[in-house]
Amino acid sequence: MQKITLFVYGTLKRGFRNHDNFCKNASAVEIGYVNGTLYGTGHGFPVLCVPPGSILAVGNRDYHAGAALQARVSRDLAKTELRGSVKGELISFTNPEDILPIDRLEGVPHFYRRVLIPARIESGRVLAAWAYVMPRPTHGATVIESGEWNE
Repeated sequence: MQKITLFVYGTLKRGFRNHDNFCKNASAVEIGYVNGTLYGTGHGFPVLCVPPGSILAVGNRDYHAGAALQARVSRDLAKTELRGSVKGELISFTNPEDILPIDRLEGVPHFYRRVLIPARIESGRVLAAWAYVMPRPTHGATVIESGEWNE
């Protein structure tokens, strides 16, 4: 069975306003970490910026191909190490097309971009996860020093 995993760090996390509406079909949710910088926008959602070198692929509307790519890259990452400065959740879906409404919510590709990046789960295993990122923070955004958004 093909699955797709997202790294979420804002309103899609458990207990936040968009989780129940957009993640109800999730098959698993785990704490995870990625490298990058998290910014507070002051508008009720954060922004994640990641180093360009950590982007493994850019997502498109072929969700099944994206899930297959994610599985292949995850196998290659399995023996790497990653500390991760941003804390969020890794949310998995058994139907890759379940992320289409999330792409719409996130304004892909006009607001956020969905990219494949390395992520670490708490057990230490590293895998590839799709994340919604921006190339630079929005105007007036401030760094969240803790690396975890909790507004």
